[in-house]
Amino acid sequence: MITYQFSDQITIDWLVKNMLQFLFPDLSKQQARIHKPFMGVLAIKSRQPIGLILASSESTQTIYRIHSFFVHPSLRQQQIGTTLVQQLEQNIKLRGGKKIEGIYRNHWKSTPFIHQIIKRQQWSKPKAQLIFANGKVTDALTYFDKSGELSNTFSFLFFTQLKKSDLEFIRKKQTNTQWFAPELHPFMEQSTIHPACSFLIKKEKEIIGWIVSHRLRPDLNEITAFFIDEKYRSYRLAYRMIHTVLGKQLILGIPKFLATSKMDGNPVAKLIERGGKVTDVFCTVGFYSCKVLDS
Repeated sequence: MITYQFSDQITIDWLVKNMLQFLFPDLSKQQARIHKPFMGVLAIKSRQPIGLILASSESTQTIYRIHSFFVHPSLRQQQIGTTLVQQLEQNIKLRGGKKIEGIYRNHWKSTPFIHQIIKRQQWSKPKAQLIFANGKVTDALTYFDKSGELSNTFSFLFFTQLKKSDLEFIRKKQTNTQWFAPELHPFMEQSTIHPACSFLIKKEKEIIGWIVSHRLRPDLNEITAFFIDEKYRSYRLAYRMIHTVLGKQLILGIPKFLATSKMDGNPVAKLIERGGKVTDVFCTVGFYSCKVLDS
């Protein structure tokens, strides 16, 4: 007999200690950046865990996102995954949630099963939304080394060199003009930003963009926000910015990188796609699906 247990107080520390083999994707890599508990459903058979789904909400607690979803491979195709999703949907709805969403990658072995479940549960048609890249810095540099030099009107200001006036400029411009998308904010998860591998770029004395990264492990750095002001966007500038941060990683002895970009015409996504085709950097696409929960 299979039973299902729900909780809305699941901490990342408990998960890493007790359920690491049931975290997919592996959230332990982001442990330092996860501060609030998850809600989730655990499937149990003969007193042993066999499946787990985890989600969290934004500040208004109306939209919930799935962060991890795993069923033991030997027990798939037995409706366990579907029941986990159903139980999660019901509990989110009871707490006033209006929408549930998730992103999965096209190369996962579980992707065919995810397709079956979201269709069965009447989620939206999956849409390609994100592109992910990971690999060795040295492989990526063979592609981005083609960027060439920038004119001396451009300059880089690493986070170790930031002044209060720089922070105030970004804050005011965002408040007045909605300059960039919220997920591209340069100071999200500020406590774990890698200051030596994160920088602003200036045109003359004006800030026009940035690359922000977080060090996930001693050997791995993740580029988490990449923004260039619309007036100055060009492949040459984007190439040079990526080349600069990867070159800094190489100097610091951080051999691997991750990068993510939305696939909405973003030039960064096109750079990642092009680079992945001609280097050994691994690229994969993230598909988005969601479900509006009836009131």
